Amino acid sequence: MGWPWSKSNPSPEPVLSDVEQRVLKLESEFKAIRLEWNDAFEKLARLADRIRKRQERSLSGDGESTEKTGQVADVFTDLWAEARRQGVVR
Repeated sequence: MGWPWSKSNPSPEPVLSDVEQRVLKLESEFKAIRLEWNDAFEKLARLADRIRKRQERSLSGDGESTEKTGQVADVFTDLWAEARRQGVVR
């Protein structure tokens, strides 16, 4: 019987198979992509808020341009709400 650290006793450390390594790599890449999408959706939400605030502050008599601005903000808001509902963003 040898010492636990001697070369005659191989280490019980599991060796990851190629498939397991690929899965770990994919999980890591997926997390990175999810973070990027969270950032993108947050930027879009801020942009939609700015557009909506600009629309509210608009005192021009041109109702059509204000209406178009509101529609753009509503689209971004709807996309953000859908992404949150599906769990894409938090």
